[in-house]
Amino acid sequence: MKGVEMYHAIKSLQATGKSDREIASLLSISKTTVQKYKKIDSSESYKTFFEPTRKSKLEPYRTDFEEKLLHNPKLRASKMHRNFLKKHLEVKIGERAFRNFISKIKKELTVSHTRYYRVVDYQPGAQMQVDPGEMKVKNLFGEEFKVYFVAFIFPYCKRKFVYFQERAFNTTDFITAHEECFRYFGYLPKEMIYDQTKLVVIKEKYREVWFNEKFYQYITKKEVSPYVCEGYDPQSKGIVENAVKEVKHDFLAGEEFLDIDDIRNKSLDWLKEVDEREHCTLRATPTSYFEKEKPFLKPYIFTSYEERKVDKTGLFSYKSNKYSAPYLYQRKKVLINVSGETLQIFNQETMEQIATHKIATKKVRPIINNNHFRDYEKLLSELEDELKQVLVNYENSDKFVERLIKENSRNPRDQIRAVRNFFNKNSNLDWNVLIEKSLNFAEVRASKIENLVIQYKKKEQLEQIKSQSNKASSNVATSFLQRDLSIYDNVGGVL
Repeated sequence: MKGVEMYHAIKSLQATGKSDREIASLLSISKTTVQKYKKIDSSESYKTFFEPTRKSKLEPYRTDFEEKLLHNPKLRASKMHRNFLKKHLEVKIGERAFRNFISKIKKELTVSHTRYYRVVDYQPGAQMQVDPGEMKVKNLFGEEFKVYFVAFIFPYCKRKFVYFQERAFNTTDFITAHEECFRYFGYLPKEMIYDQTKLVVIKEKYREVWFNEKFYQYITKKEVSPYVCEGYDPQSKGIVENAVKEVKHDFLAGEEFLDIDDIRNKSLDWLKEVDEREHCTLRATPTSYFEKEKPFLKPYIFTSYEERKVDKTGLFSYKSNKYSAPYLYQRKKVLINVSGETLQIFNQETMEQIATHKIATKKVRPIINNNHFRDYEKLLSELEDELKQVLVNYENSDKFVERLIKENSRNPRDQIRAVRNFFNKNSNLDWNVLIEKSLNFAEVRASKIENLVIQYKKKEQLEQIKSQSNKASSNVATSFLQRDLSIYDNVGGVL
């Protein structure tokens, strides 16, 4: 019951001497409502209940709003309000009134579905939530292209960061996004909350998690604990899911961008604007709450990395000098950083420090650490077994390999690799003879074996030349013209 019926019911009960409280109880309405209706005079009742209400000043723009919402159903009213005020400076309307008007339009266009959440009390410095997303946007020519992004948010202060790129994220890209996020905030949480994405989790069973090894090495090196939500449990990271929606429907929706760099630049302005707005839950700005959270966060020590390409010889350039990198990084990219007089080299994917050099102050020959060209990851026993397997068809090969290792205890790996290299290049030689002669040395060394191989090759080449020479001499003809000489018996006869 409402309107005219409510008015007459209240007036009738009032005439019987009922109090406002009694009338409210009988009609199941509030005492305030009773008082509001009692103030209306009978002469004003017709005007109050039957005359059409005053139209909203936004009504002339309804068609434009409907068109925008049809193309972007989840476009936020707050964004529409900001854009509307920029375009129509002559119209003065508050955000609440604007939101109520847009809400009515949305109800007419769509059917809403209620989603329920439990209340979570987030502690300062405890965690950061992370979630990837993607969306099609338009360029300045109206052409669509897809952008991929990762959203990060501190649930306590509600400050967020978004990293954009044009391709789907792989593990290296995901790590880069984290580095940009930590650099943006300047602080690290104790824990990072993730969905069950393959960028973080390879497999999960019985809540036993198999992490993506490359990413796990990276994040734990930062002394941050990764936590993976259970499947279909949005409450574990509902804050960042809302942040992803906000990125899509408040920042990207209805906008046109030149390229990915344009998106990144504009996103920084948008993030700053969002952080300075009063948050409806906090009743304060995220920026001000972040100041409260800082004492509970771990400062992020920013390192200025530079990228370098390692050439096929294992060297890269820095300020006109060449420096060596471990052999595993040949033809790959590494990151470098200067710390005092030391040049630090890092794995680009895991951010693990892999080598250091003292920085040269002037132009010098390549600065090389010989250990960078040795395969220390392979055990000596494995190398020994490999060489024995290669020489398995030759007599005394096991004894030969064992002596090679025993008599070169300071560098057995290099000795084994050298002999293996000699064999690969000279497998056509008689290694039974070479092994036998090597075992007669006082010490079996790669250098002596190399000389032996060179001498043996020369000897074989000389024998080959001699053999070819003997063969050539045996085939020399006594006459260059072979013909029947009986023709000369008729010389002097009649022609």
